[in-house]
Amino acid sequence: MKMDVKKVGSSHFVLAIGIFLGVATLGLCTVIPLENSAADDAVLPLSVKGLSAAAASWTNNISSRSFEECGVANSNSLLSAASDDGGSSRIVGGETASPNEFPWQAYLNVEMTSGDVYSCGGTLIADRWILTAAFCLLRSAELTFKSVEVYLGAHDVTATSEPNRRVYSGTEIFVHPDYNNNIAGAGEIALIKLTTAVTYTQYIRPVCLATPNEPDYVDSPVTVTGWGITVDGSLSQYLNKVTVPVISNSECSSVYGSDSITDKQMCTSGAGGRGICGGDNGGPMNFKQSDGTWKQIGIVVFWSSAGCASGSPSGYTRLSSYSTWVQDTVLSNTPTTTTTTTTSTTTTKPTTTTTPTTTTTPTTETTPTTTTTPTTTTTPTTTTTPTTETTQTTTTTPTSTTATSTTSEPSSANQSFAFLSSALISISLIINLKMSSLQ
Repeated sequence: MKMDVKKVGSSHFVLAIGIFLGVATLGLCTVIPLENSAADDAVLPLSVKGLSAAAASWTNNISSRSFEECGVANSNSLLSAASDDGGSSRIVGGETASPNEFPWQAYLNVEMTSGDVYSCGGTLIADRWILTAAFCLLRSAELTFKSVEVYLGAHDVTATSEPNRRVYSGTEIFVHPDYNNNIAGAGEIALIKLTTAVTYTQYIRPVCLATPNEPDYVDSPVTVTGWGITVDGSLSQYLNKVTVPVISNSECSSVYGSDSITDKQMCTSGAGGRGICGGDNGGPMNFKQSDGTWKQIGIVVFWSSAGCASGSPSGYTRLSSYSTWVQDTVLSNTPTTTTTTTTSTTTTKPTTTTTPTTTTTPTTETTPTTTTTPTTTTTPTTTTTPTTETTQTTTTTPTSTTATSTTSEPSSANQSFAFLSSALISISLIINLKMSSLQ
């Protein structure tokens, strides 16, 4: 009988030890957090679950890039069709760009003190700064700048609104001191300071700028963009693009005369009737770099008076010659802290828009001649938009949300309490088992 009691007591004792270890382990687990908590999963900025491999790759690429990074274009294959025009609209011999393909492209409605309104191109280079041609802002002593509306994220400028379009205003301009509208190419560069800071998005972001030390880019392909006059003689509804090669200044001078082309300018070939035209003024000459980003190396300035599709070269401001001036102007006129605000802008489109055009007359003379001075013509165009159109645009500052995983450090008091509780429970069970076995 004693042997039976001992056996029962021994079994109960082993059971109690097991319970003790189990309860102790449970107590410790309740106070010691797991290293890989579920909250850590929320730290990922974007979820790619359920996306195709191509879409997932694109999403990861977007999330890894800051919208402030310059020169990042939007891929054609990942954007919707540009329009229903079948690609017939052309800058001159080019094609329709995809919506927001070049997210730094700006459309300018410039109002002069005379009341005239002109359209021009421009580029976003910083959150308060637009780069354009001086001719777009100061055409003559009589046609001086009053104000400008800057459309960013735009594609169809005749539409009442667009999902990615934001409208900003500017009343302060900086024109290069060498600018003279009576001398071709002299200081043909200007900056517009916006009244509010731009909120960068995937569809609105700055372009990279040329440095003071750039190659001449002769024979390199460049892409020019704008809403200027197309082959049919009317302003384009959609943003267009054309890729053309850069030619040497000596080749350009052989057409326009040696006095018309300086080392602060550059030209592209007009072969095949491809190039710029009226309304493209101030827009960018874009060069695609080896890493896939785009750099602006020129500003649209002039084309041949013989016609945009005549095959003659097109002229641009060489940005590297003025990059130091651009940098100094921006830095000296930018506050130390910039606050991005949500803006609501009401805009009224004028019924008649005048397109500024700068043309240079070709000449075969090999000696300097005053007949090569570019002539300025004004081409009035009537749009079909309502006389008064009110577009309310809200710029929303993007926020970056990061889920925070909160963990509690286990305290020695909690661990001691859990261990003591487990021990007391186990001792109590052993005493009860011993008592029951003796009975």
